[in-house]
Amino acid sequence: MSDNPFVTAVTADTFPVEVIEASKNAPVLVDFWADWCGPCKTLMPILDKLALEFDGKFRVAKVDTESERELAAAHGIRSLPTIKVFRNGAAVDEFMGALPESAVREVIERHIARPADAEIDKAATLAAKADQDGAIALLVDALASDPEYLKVRLALAEHQIEAGQSAAAADTLRDVPVAAAHDPQVKRLRA
Repeated sequence: MSDNPFVTAVTADTFPVEVIEASKNAPVLVDFWADWCGPCKTLMPILDKLALEFDGKFRVAKVDTESERELAAAHGIRSLPTIKVFRNGAAVDEFMGALPESAVREVIERHIARPADAEIDKAATLAAKADQDGAIALLVDALASDPEYLKVRLALAEHQIEAGQSAAAADTLRDVPVAAAHDPQVKRLRA
């Protein structure tokens, strides 16, 4: 086990606190692994490095499936390594196998809080007060600050559509990454 402050060994007894409760403050990536698993040993340095790099914006909880068989079974683990992402007390994402660092980073970035998240919430509040133009202006600025963040792009397009600005929404959606083109929300907004 590493001496990384953001990586913790978890058992069935500590899972409720170290994963369920902790995930209410920040995402927790639960690494179901075994000592005999080669891909597990390949993935761990990547998780360790990213946990340090993100400096507490997410945590890693390691579950040794050899000593915690019931915990692994309770979470439907059939392949190692399996990473389950917990947020707000529930599993919200997962992947299996030793993914490259870029792919692991992408999973993490989908779940960590970003400054634009607060702007999305403020825009929703403005829209609820019938200030759709204010909501749109706020999201245009948020998108300029974080142009790769799909969530802010989709929120902006949604507010533009609600304000009857379908051409502007189409422009906003034009820059959606190809990988997200089949996302149900993207399809709904484009329709």
